[in-house]
Amino acid sequence: MHGRRSRRKGRLLVGELSPYLHELAVQAATHFGQHTQTSITFTYQGAVVRAASSDEPAARCDQVEARTGTGPCVQAMDQLHAVLVPRIPDDGDAWAQWRDQALAEGFVSAVAMPAHVRPGVAVTLNLYSGEPDPWDAQALLDADAHVQAVAVALRARLTEPVPTLDREVRRALDARALLDHAVGVLMHANASTPQEVSEVLSRMSIEGDLSLEQAAVLVLRSLEPSADVDALPTPNRPSD
Repeated sequence: MHGRRSRRKGRLLVGELSPYLHELAVQAATHFGQHTQTSITFTYQGAVVRAASSDEPAARCDQVEARTGTGPCVQAMDQLHAVLVPRIPDDGDAWAQWRDQALAEGFVSAVAMPAHVRPGVAVTLNLYSGEPDPWDAQALLDADAHVQAVAVALRARLTEPVPTLDREVRRALDARALLDHAVGVLMHANASTPQEVSEVLSRMSIEGDLSLEQAAVLVLRSLEPSADVDALPTPNRPSD
């Protein structure tokens, strides 16, 4: 598959915005061998965001799921149960856009392994291969271990306080700038249009009982670990 040599050197993909999740995706792909590409996607109250991928083909597949809201990883996160696709069908109505993209990338099998992060938030580690059903029972256990590690990292990022900006910089970073930055991040992550991204943020806001600014902060805290934004204030968020 494409991207193998550059991936092993740990280089970020074009437009990749989350180095720490990218590294976890690369580690997982390395563990499973050259027949596997990986991608990490999370959902917040039904809003789907592709966070990181080991290779461009896997990224494009997860971006389709994020934009359409359908696919094995979305189902896995909804049900918190692994979805195994030992042979991707070449026809049928189920996940049609994801299926077409996966087949176009040369994949013939996939696995979506989910993990709970906190109420309303889940994450999946998605495995893609150009070989039919290459993962045995031990590989699936390993995939679960990897996604649990991703969930721990994401949970810490979403709940632990981070340093605040200098007062002058913080005053300059008004709500509009914060939203614009989050829109740019999501456009890169999901390969989405501004309108599609606005719908994602609105869904996060409505379903999560957040302001748009709080939804934007959640996105930035998830995808940009170096972003100096205040701890997400969510007084109505259910306790973990």
